[in-house]
Amino acid sequence: MTIRQLIILHHHGAQYPPEPLHGDISWPIKSQFWEDYHEYLTPVGTLQHINIGKDIRKYYQDFISDIKSHEVRSYSSNFQKTTSSAWSFLLGLLPNIPAHYRFLGDSRDIKLKNNISINIESQISKDKLFYVLDPITKRKCYDNIISSPLLQSLCNQEYQDLCDKIYCLTKNIKFSNNHSLIDRIIALDTISMQLNIAEVHDLEFFSNVLTQTDIENIHKASKEINRCWYIPISNKISDSILAKKSSYLLHEIYRHINTNKYKFIQFSGNGDTLLSLASLLGIDIEIPNFASYFLFEIYTDSTIKIYYNYLPSHYKRSDLFHKYWSDSEYYHKYNELGAGKFTIKEIGARYKLFDMLSLIESLKISCLTQKLLTIGSESVVDELFSYIDEENIGKINYDEFSAFIDRLDLSISQKSIKKLFESIDSDTNGTIDLKEFRSRLIKYYF
Repeated sequence: MTIRQLIILHHHGAQYPPEPLHGDISWPIKSQFWEDYHEYLTPVGTLQHINIGKDIRKYYQDFISDIKSHEVRSYSSNFQKTTSSAWSFLLGLLPNIPAHYRFLGDSRDIKLKNNISINIESQISKDKLFYVLDPITKRKCYDNIISSPLLQSLCNQEYQDLCDKIYCLTKNIKFSNNHSLIDRIIALDTISMQLNIAEVHDLEFFSNVLTQTDIENIHKASKEINRCWYIPISNKISDSILAKKSSYLLHEIYRHINTNKYKFIQFSGNGDTLLSLASLLGIDIEIPNFASYFLFEIYTDSTIKIYYNYLPSHYKRSDLFHKYWSDSEYYHKYNELGAGKFTIKEIGARYKLFDMLSLIESLKISCLTQKLLTIGSESVVDELFSYIDEENIGKINYDEFSAFIDRLDLSISQKSIKKLFESIDSDTNGTIDLKEFRSRLIKYYF
């Protein structure tokens, strides 16, 4: 039994803070700095991913050593900190193979020979692959957070004093008495991130004012807040708000496993991406830190081993153990799981995944036999439509359609994709609705 494929989903590396805080002397106060660099990947974040890439290359030396550029597929969300993390990781993993950025669906269709293309999702606010929290989901997550028994128990004098202290230090109105104590405690999540940023860059963050107990309490609240983003109070997977949000990503992972076209696949996202995937998988993980990652090993006997490293600065690949969990309606604590491996078939059945290319093949068969769509095949078409419709509004625009075809890596020119789109869009309004998709896609393309 040997490895035939590796897939990694990683959190971006260390970043600059999202905003300046009054009294924080570790960063410039000039507005130009924050306009140009806020939340960008720092040199430390770059080094983190280079080192992870080196660690993966060392551990899988025999497998990695003969990989060619055309055997690698890379995806990133459309943020500087994730695109730069993707490139930095590849520098560590495959230092002798150059890389370049390429937007999915880009009309220039850049595919440089002997280079690795880092395929970037083009729409930040509609990123279905790496998942961006929409306002409605944020509100549902917030309702779940404020219902947390642990956070409610923190609404005491100790945390009120802590929030008062933070307000005096930062002058941030989120910590003022104008807000409820539970909302002030939720705002501690931003302070926890600032503490993490300061720690990874070996900088001070109100070190002469905040006590060790203060810091521990801040991180305690932050950990529960992040956990409640993706695990419902009931601990039931079916009640999860984020579980379904990562199905697009898991379908992509499953598609790559089934097609087996690439030896190494990389996904570069953020903490929410990892948390939403964990939510769908049904595991309660340690909250992701900078450069945390999931790693999938796929073997020649069609088995899969899954690893999670929440703190790569402390744990190398050699320190990790693959875990197995049974199908359940409740979340499993990852750290308490025993060793084991999945089968590809089991993963597909458990999470109701479908292989996109196999789905397209089923559409081909329907067309070639000149048969009308049956109820069964019609449901397949509907599922495919939903898969492409990133905004979930019942219409597919050209960018979504082009990115989908591009993501399938079918070697179709942008000119042909445009022609196909225009042929399906029978009313020429610039979008494809489900009726057009059902009636015209198969006739034209297959």
